[in-house]
Amino acid sequence: MSSHRSLRVLTLALLLTVLATPAASARSAADGPIAHAAVYNIYDVDQLLISATPGGEIPNGDSSQGVISRDARIGRYVAYTSKATDITGTPTGGVSNVFLAGRAAGYGRNGTQWRLGDTTQISVGLRGTAPDGASSAPALDGDDGAAAKCLGFVSSATNLVPGDTDGRPDVFLYDFARRALTRIPTTGTALEVGVADGCRVVVFATTSGIYARIDGTVRRVVSGGSGVTDLELSAYGNDFVYVRNGIVYSFQIDGRDRYTVGAGRSPDIDGFEVLFYKIGHLARRHVGL
Repeated sequence: MSSHRSLRVLTLALLLTVLATPAASARSAADGPIAHAAVYNIYDVDQLLISATPGGEIPNGDSSQGVISRDARIGRYVAYTSKATDITGTPTGGVSNVFLAGRAAGYGRNGTQWRLGDTTQISVGLRGTAPDGASSAPALDGDDGAAAKCLGFVSSATNLVPGDTDGRPDVFLYDFARRALTRIPTTGTALEVGVADGCRVVVFATTSGIYARIDGTVRRVVSGGSGVTDLELSAYGNDFVYVRNGIVYSFQIDGRDRYTVGAGRSPDIDGFEVLFYKIGHLARRHVGL
């Protein structure tokens, strides 16, 4: 998932965005503003800082690539990338890491206020050590009928799981129930990832192409990864969209059908409908049958 991805509205009340704020006390004015992940209530025009220190303050590094789980009107989790070292007490290694913020209990499906619960650094080295490489591009699952169960991301770290010796960024999956990381070795350098159905369906882009992993079996579905950005998998994992050299494409996994949507960027997909930016405005196109 690209940092330039489209912003996704998950409930009638919540929009995940990335905002610039006044510099924290740990940074000088010359460093400029710190970007952070926030939840924005479109009814009350309230903002809630998500990438926060344990004391609720702005952290000492930039945060970006915010995504929210797609579990109906709940939006139970927010994942993001941050260079901050003071969000949790976990060693960060001085690199970008992936964090998972949970929604505090007491929410419903009627647009109730989003309140921050626990935040966990997911990209952690073995035995709680600092990761030895950067992590980015988080993706969450969840759909209208199922809660989010997993998080996918890309990392160049070699010490998140045992046996990572290929020397290039790979795809990693974090299972919420087991609180465990799994690595997907990739052909070529991993770039972006999308997950669905408890990570039963994983789609990821590398420098060698776009791959689909379904029930543990990996196959390449799009050849060549040069110029691929903005990969987005649908909530149910049936299809995905991506951009290559400025053109938006959609791909139906089961039928292996690819459709050219048109020039644009930051696409998203829901069934046969693709939403994307085109020459400064939002556009929508029906694809497939």
